Amino acid sequence: MFAKLLFIIVIVGATSCALLVIRQQRIDTVHDMSVIHERLLRHERTLWELRSEIAKRCRPSQVRLAMNHLGGNWSPIPAAPPDQSPYQFRLATQKTPIN
Repeated sequence: MFAKLLFIIVIVGATSCALLVIRQQRIDTVHDMSVIHERLLRHERTLWELRSEIAKRCRPSQVRLAMNHLGGNWSPIPAAPPDQSPYQFRLATQKTPIN
């Protein structure tokens, strides 16, 4: 009788310890996911700030001035229709890609 009771106590204790370990692993995983998500948002914010800075600095008049300064034959890059664009962009908050 004592052996059975001891066996049950050991099994219940081992099961509770295993459940605590699984719970802690889940908490750690959620924390890691939130850290990675925050880092992704910071990178996206930096990317959009850089794109904005490039757009501010690349005015058509400045581009023409640089082209005249460098010389040579320049030709425009043909634009592909939006539905045939080889590049697809998607923000982390969007579900469908932007062409």
